[in-house]
Amino acid sequence: MTAKLPTVTLPESVNDLPVAFNIDPANMPAELAAFLQVRSAGRTAGLWSRFIVGPERMAPADQATLDAMKEARDTEMRKREESFERCDNDGFLTQWAHGLTAQKHQVAAELASNGGFDLFPGLFDRKTGARVPAIQVHGEWGCYWRLCDPKTGRFLHGRESIIPDTRGPTGGVARRGFVVLGEWARAEAVVRSIGTGLSGRAWACAERTDNGYPGRP
Repeated sequence: MTAKLPTVTLPESVNDLPVAFNIDPANMPAELAAFLQVRSAGRTAGLWSRFIVGPERMAPADQATLDAMKEARDTEMRKREESFERCDNDGFLTQWAHGLTAQKHQVAAELASNGGFDLFPGLFDRKTGARVPAIQVHGEWGCYWRLCDPKTGRFLHGRESIIPDTRGPTGGVARRGFVVLGEWARAEAVVRSIGTGLSGRAWACAERTDNGYPGRP
């Protein structure tokens, strides 16, 4: 059975948007009038993260767990500083590793404080408010969306299955009748990298655990 994706309902107008506008995904259809009104006024920067679709975040982890995560982060930072004091920049690989591990612990602590959830952009149908089975991909030339088969979760093929993640009134997302909104999704702290050797880089980040969108097979 194909999982039912969330849908969105927005009010007719929003004069002053709050920091986060929580949307009930159980209500449909949705005209997205408020979002489009604000977007048409040119105020689009970071807008997706202000219109948030459910589910709600879960309760944060207990204080003891949060404290343990923060202590693990601080321990890695102390090890990094101790390495620098012992051997200056000669120990840069060790210092780099401790710093990266500390970043991962920091991300994990932030996730735990949100009940294991993080906020991600999601692709929605502008007319119906339905969540589109699509995954945001970070490519060499920027971000884009890959449409998926709703039954199998596999990528569709062809030019029409790839949507540039340009979000202005005439951007690739709008031309296809879609809109990008925020959605809470379960996530985990991971380390990702690009390139190799001294020309590469690595970073800690939160990565969603639902394979790209809610209910993906």
